[in-house]
Amino acid sequence: MEEYDVYISENFDMCGIGLAHLITPRALITASASAPIAWMNDEVGLPRALSYNPSEYLEMHTCKRVNCQHFQNSLFWSISGFSESFTLIINTGPRKEFGPDFPSMMEISSHAAYTFIYEEPLIDFAYPTLSRIVYLGGIGAR
Repeated sequence: MEEYDVYISENFDMCGIGLAHLITPRALITASASAPIAWMNDEVGLPRALSYNPSEYLEMHTCKRVNCQHFQNSLFWSISGFSESFTLIINTGPRKEFGPDFPSMMEISSHAAYTFIYEEPLIDFAYPTLSRIVYLGGIGAR
């Protein structure tokens, strides 16, 4: 059996994340060619700072918000939780094929050594981050 030192996978498509569990590399690096959306925040452990980070479903281009906008943001963040329900469907396929003990895709990707994210922190909304998150502006550019 071949051994791998590092495995890099795009976390938008979960097939690569499941493969990472099967080939058991020494280190898993996930990448996102978009700004983190809905479920990706939870996967990598990024906190959802509702007070100053707008939901991906709501367009807010201002740093100063009124109470109505805070309410809208909270509402849209809760709606984005429904988009995460498709990850439950994704987890059923590998469990049918490899057994019920196969970990969830979120659990596998949460153990990534690093996560590369296409985002420029100097021009995007500021929010708390983790030391294993590496922001690479232009990772998805041609």
